[in-house]
Amino acid sequence: MRKILALSLRSSKYNYDKVIVVGQTTVRVVHFGCECNDRLLWDLAKHYDGEYDIIAIEPSSFSNVEEIGARTIFHSILVAGEKIKNTYIPWVLDDLVRKDPTLFIKKRVGLICASQQMVFLDFFKEHCSRIYSLDPYLHLKLPFALNGIDQIRSFTSKLEVLKLFGRRRKNKFVPVAKKLSSRFSEYMSAHFFVGNEFLFDLLDKDFLYGKSVVLSTYNKGLIDELTRCGVARIISCLPQKYELDYLNYAIVEAIMLASTAEMKPLSLDDIISWISQQNIKPQVINLRALTTTRKAKRKFAFIIHPLSKDYYFNAPALRPLKPFRSIVGGLLERVTAHLTGIYYGKITGIVSQADSVESECIIYSVFETPKKMIESKPETIYRKLIDICEVAEREGAEIIGLGAYTKIVGDAGVTVDRLSPIPVTTGNSLSAASTLWAAKECVRKMGFVSVNQQGKIESAAIVIGATGSIGRVLARILASIFSRLVIVGRRPAKLLELRQVILRESPECQVVAASEADQYLDDCHLIITTTSNQSGQRLLDIQKVLPGAVICDVSRPFDITKEEALTRPDVLVMANGEVVLPGKVKIDCDLGLQGKVVYACLAETALLSLEGRLESFTLSRSISVRKVKEIYKMARKHGVELAEITGPTGLITDSEIDLCREHAEARSRPTD
Repeated sequence: MRKILALSLRSSKYNYDKVIVVGQTTVRVVHFGCECNDRLLWDLAKHYDGEYDIIAIEPSSFSNVEEIGARTIFHSILVAGEKIKNTYIPWVLDDLVRKDPTLFIKKRVGLICASQQMVFLDFFKEHCSRIYSLDPYLHLKLPFALNGIDQIRSFTSKLEVLKLFGRRRKNKFVPVAKKLSSRFSEYMSAHFFVGNEFLFDLLDKDFLYGKSVVLSTYNKGLIDELTRCGVARIISCLPQKYELDYLNYAIVEAIMLASTAEMKPLSLDDIISWISQQNIKPQVINLRALTTTRKAKRKFAFIIHPLSKDYYFNAPALRPLKPFRSIVGGLLERVTAHLTGIYYGKITGIVSQADSVESECIIYSVFETPKKMIESKPETIYRKLIDICEVAEREGAEIIGLGAYTKIVGDAGVTVDRLSPIPVTTGNSLSAASTLWAAKECVRKMGFVSVNQQGKIESAAIVIGATGSIGRVLARILASIFSRLVIVGRRPAKLLELRQVILRESPECQVVAASEADQYLDDCHLIITTTSNQSGQRLLDIQKVLPGAVICDVSRPFDITKEEALTRPDVLVMANGEVVLPGKVKIDCDLGLQGKVVYACLAETALLSLEGRLESFTLSRSISVRKVKEIYKMARKHGVELAEITGPTGLITDSEIDLCREHAEARSRPTD
């Protein structure tokens, strides 16, 4: 039997004395935790030198294992596990990212003690938005955290002096006191926290509720404790191995060495062989389902802008000027376009009906109207949006949504997302889903369509602006619902390509592509307009619309004016589906909507926050049908409801729909 003495600065509660079998070799492993007492650790190493075949000492920031070991241990073999750690951890992290490329993207990471976790730095520098470390407090009781790779490297490079100071203080770290937690609020806002059981024992673990934890070593007791604390996900770089409840890299190296015939120092090839042959994988434990016993408050942000010059006068300071808006509106539009974005308001009380998770929204605004958005250089708008993203991240927002034309300008959010410290979504997936949701309700209530044996609506739908991001995905979904579909757009090549896509997905649907809509309007029970029409050009002749049809106007500003809608009381003109968020929602600013109603694109950001899906869910001008269906299911899960349907003339009640139906029936009757 070969004997291993494992010494660490860990708590003595992790001590054990176990006999294991590795291959053909029986090995006794004794682990002793020295409670952060470096002097005790080396006294024990000196005392038991020669009594054990191998002494495994886990390195710390207080002492150099090789240097002190050379003058302390003369008979036993000394191992520290550094070569294994420096090879294995980068491989594990890369493997995690290969399996889930979004795992660390736009995430903030809190290293508990960077001086003991330098192997993680390069990886997180490449894959995360921000890195923090508590070294100043742990070593010197300075009440602040390091922020960024440069600060961390600068501080850890000066630790030689600190080590001397540490030995005079018995090499004990300072536990992070609860009363100081407010001073570390930015650190505690991180998504991932990285450490081992010794470092996590220094923390008040309550703030880890709903967070993700990366453990550099394996410790069953700590995993159980973190589970009880409500941690959402635990990634243990070392899995449970050799039936030991606690395992570090020094112990792994000692066991590998003990299982060889000659116990010679391990080469890099030996380590690579061990990783591949043993099929070592990190242990990933997803615990989100267990975190629902306590409410977890999250935060997201959203960016809006005035949809016309009239919106300027919704601001309290400008309301007195509303009677003079025709005079000062143009001046405000020109002047405010030179201003940066501002904090506009907040939405609180958003609570999921599924798991009681709570979130709040910080609303920011830029001043450009749609006209100014289109006239401005994309880079100018990008800079304003990215600045807001950076402010939102500092305020604790975990994800941000783009509203109205902020998601249309340039490359539709791609550049903003790439340069933003937090994930960005345009919200167009839920905008599309809510449009279909509302349109389906209105078509059903009007009652002029029937369903054929294949389960399809035996009628036609038309999408005007079908080559745009929302129009394209709506057309693809409508082809699976209606027996006939007309797609209208200004770009023939894109239109023909879309027709081919639709026919591949829904070959039973009759699809017509056209550049003008008017000749098809008298055959369509559903008309959807989804354009960015700033020219004022008429997109359809409402007088040619089929009596009893539903026009769903997705565009902002609207394509159908109030005056046009009033000329056809037999046609139901509705806005796209705005929604109501779940919970006792309070909105302290004017969004241009009534009551607690919000735009669907804002609601998508809220849903991603409630779901903990901190990712760039919808970007660019390409919207995934799969994601439209997924966000719809997410909306139903968390309790997002369709708002009362509105149109150019205001709220559309059931009695108004009944009246519209009567007008349509009267107009459709043959005249004598």
